[in-house]
Amino acid sequence: MSKIFFDSSKETLTKYSTDESIFKIEPQAVVFPENIGQISEIIKFASENNLSVTAVGSRTSVAGQALGNGIILDTSKHFKKIKSFENDKITLEPAIILDDLNKFSAKKNYIFPPDPASSKLCSIGGMIANNASGARAIRYGMTKNYVESLKVVLSDGSFWDTKFPQKTSSELQEKILEKLPGILSENEKLIRKNVPQTAKNSCGYDLIGCLENPEKMFTRIFVGSEGTLGIVTEATLKLVQKPKFDTVVLFYFDKLEKIAQSVSFLREFNVSAIELLDKTFLDFVNSQGKLNLENFSGKTEGLLIVEVLEENKVEKIVEVLTQKTKLAYFYEKALSEEEKQRIWALRKAASPLLNERTDSLKSVRVIEDTAVSPKILPKYLSGLRKIFEDLKITAVVFGHAGDGNVHINPLLDPTKKDFREILQKLANKVYTLVLECSGTISGEHGDGVLRAGFVQKQFGEAFPILVEVKNLFDPKNILNPEKIIGKQSALESVDFKF
Repeated sequence: MSKIFFDSSKETLTKYSTDESIFKIEPQAVVFPENIGQISEIIKFASENNLSVTAVGSRTSVAGQALGNGIILDTSKHFKKIKSFENDKITLEPAIILDDLNKFSAKKNYIFPPDPASSKLCSIGGMIANNASGARAIRYGMTKNYVESLKVVLSDGSFWDTKFPQKTSSELQEKILEKLPGILSENEKLIRKNVPQTAKNSCGYDLIGCLENPEKMFTRIFVGSEGTLGIVTEATLKLVQKPKFDTVVLFYFDKLEKIAQSVSFLREFNVSAIELLDKTFLDFVNSQGKLNLENFSGKTEGLLIVEVLEENKVEKIVEVLTQKTKLAYFYEKALSEEEKQRIWALRKAASPLLNERTDSLKSVRVIEDTAVSPKILPKYLSGLRKIFEDLKITAVVFGHAGDGNVHINPLLDPTKKDFREILQKLANKVYTLVLECSGTISGEHGDGVLRAGFVQKQFGEAFPILVEVKNLFDPKNILNPEKIIGKQSALESVDFKF
């Protein structure tokens, strides 16, 4: 093994014991590989010594994907190169930050469309690992839609280019090439029956994506796999032209049902974002004196922030929602860049306010990424409110109404003796409701250690297929174990960072 420095200092181990999730797991060492050769050596060393390897970048994951009790392999220092940029294709290393990528590609009038709120911090590698998306997924889709090919290091330390999967260089690669198509084709009916049919999904492996894109099967299987099947060292992405026009309209509603009906109309206009601000969200921001909406009142059950990219559609949308259908009782249209920023700032106001709380209540992201069909959002939101009422919990709800992806932030006191018990009850009740609504427990944040114990409940009879895929790629279970495939809920045993 070449000279590779493993950092086991207390300061470093403490730093890497947490990410943006609620959990704390201390690793044994942290390593910063300088090239793919070192990544290969580290994986082989871990395999020989029965250690896990968790690859990380910016560590912005909210479900604990960046935590592990073995070796943390941090690519953020040495994997920041852009290799090529021709037409709408760009090849780069995984530690590139999303905002930096878009600043670079904007020089040629291109953007990488998936837009998580953490764009200033999140790395492309992490986005691929989670199959990330964001507010504009309703128009642009998820990360999986833009990954052309990947270079990965597999669990045996071998290098594989998914653009040319037939060019194998190890027995493991040959086995994957031979077995994976059969696993998927033989179980296609079971997969289609049990995989969430929501507009977006980041739970489990992308089995449907592999079936529907056989020419990219060996690329799609890695997107959303959270580093459990291989470690991405290079990605070729597809970009899109930057929009020439965009504006934002804020619509006010007095009933949840009217919001769902409006979403159906808005989807027909192919808008780029439909963001929901539920009454719980509005009441919380208002209680902090930061709402700044003159027309907000007690009858406001929710707002929709609608982004439109075609100028000729704006007035038509306003007419449909406020005059023809009378679903929205009021609207505000951004007439300047400053007004657009003000409206978007409203959407982004809750998280900072939640994190700035100085009392004993903490924003606990444990059920923060569910998704259902937009048509049944009223049923789902009503069910959530009933659960909060039964458990005597205050929660803030907002999210991507256009694809039914709801972000829920319960406010809880971690110092209470029954904190862990409350979290388990809350997760079980909410995930049961999600499945009753034919939804997914993760729309875009992934499973991590947080939801791994619930994935079997989500996939039912198809869960053994996920296990078979994991065992095929990682027979010794050294790559980010206990993510996606979990034996029990982390809420039962894993330490919290509070």
